[in-house]
Formats: sequence, structure tokens, C-alpha cells
Amino acid sequence: MPIIRNYLQIRGAASEIEAALHFIQNDATGIGSIDFNKIEPMPPWIFQGELSPEAEKRYGAEHCWKRWCLAHWGCARNALFPERSTEEYDGGDTILFFTEDSDVRELMRKLSLVFKIPCFDYMWADEETGKSAGLISFRDGVASVKFLPKAYSREAYELAFDTFGTSAGEHGLVPDSGTYIYRKEEENDESDSENP
Repeated sequence: MPIIRNYLQIRGAASEIEAALHFIQNDATGIGSIDFNKIEPMPPWIFQGELSPEAEKRYGAEHCWKRWCLAHWGCARNALFPERSTEEYDGGDTILFFTEDSDVRELMRKLSLVFKIPCFDYMWADEETGKSAGLISFRDGVASVKFLPKAYSREAYELAFDTFGTSAGEHGLVPDSGTYIYRKEEENDESDSENP
């Protein structure tokens, strides 16, 4: 299960930023966190128990939590580690949150429909550096800036480095013709060429 690191920056008046942060917060952990139910609540008729083929047959897979979450939030579960998000929050206009397997750009678009005035800048990258990364800005449901680099491209890696606050070297990567490769692979290639 790859973990996605997500940043949401809210640009607007201080009162608008504060209202949006209070609206989305996980009530158990506080400001700086996010609860997807605040943006699009899971209906009470959705089965939230242990998933099994029997449960999916009884309730219908579309009425079980996993399928509903994927369809409405974009990922299989609510935001992970809300306590960590609250601890990391510095009181500004940006929060960090974590998701499982995928980004939640459609959910961020829906949030921008709730608060129409501020601009919501959403950036993400997965822990498999370079596989999935992007940046989108929303205002009133409209995406104004999109940066969705191709998986494993130089741009995807560099956006992931920015998101994680790391460098290529910290991941064991070095630049190579339009992308990055693992340093070990490069060293193996060099030793192979030295030994005919």
C-alpha cells in the first residue's frame, strides 16, 4: 500500500483560510488535519464493517465502504494519520495529509465548490518516488493550474523531491537522460563495461 503525501494550501483572506481549515478538520485531532467526510459525507446506509465476498453480495459492492470511498473520495479510506497532520501543522495556510494508494484531486475540486472565494493549491507525491505526483489549483470547481507529469519522468521525480523535501541523492537516484535512475544500477553498468 503506497502512501501518498498530500499538501493543501489555501490562498485567500485570513478569515477564509481559517473557516476552510476548521470546516475540514478531523474533530478528534483538530486543526491541521482533514476528514474527507466533511467534504463529502459517507451516507449512513453504506456498509462499514469487515469486507468480504458475502458482505459485498448482501449489500452490493457499491454500497460497501471501499467501493464508495474510491468512487467519491478517490482513495480507499479517509485521510491516514490525522494526529501526525495536526502535529505537523504550523498555524499557516497549508496542511499535510496522507492517503492510501492515490491522490484525491476530485475531492479537492469539490472542496473548492464549498468555499468559492479562496484558491486551493493541491500537491501530491507517492512514496514510490516518481510514480505519481501532481499539482492542481482549484477555485470554485475550476482547475486553473495543472502539472501532471508522466510517471517516472524527470518532472515527476523532481515534484516528488519537492513534496518530500528531499533530494535525488537521498533516494539513491542520479540524473539520466530525461529521468533518474538508481545509483546502484549506474554503478553496476559501469563495472560491467570495465569487465568484458
